[in-house]
Amino acid sequence: MPAISRVLKHVRIDTAKAKRKCHRKQNEHSIRMGEVCLVIKDHGRNRNYCLVCALPILQKAQADLDLLMAGLYGGDTE
Repeated sequence: MPAISRVLKHVRIDTAKAKRKCHRKQNEHSIRMGEVCLVIKDHGRNRNYCLVCALPILQKAQADLDLLMAGLYGGDTE
């Protein structure tokens, strides 16, 4: 059986090994060493997002996935 393709392969969770900047609000705050953050690979570069800024990104992604599922299956995915 062939492997199932991963749609979100460019997104991962990481723990900062050093201080990182949060790409959503670069001038307002940063990600401290040891904090968990969302990392999105974009055109070969990693973009880091703190927990506060990651939430709306993930909520938008979930809404987009829900629309794809509804478009393909009409809400019947059971």
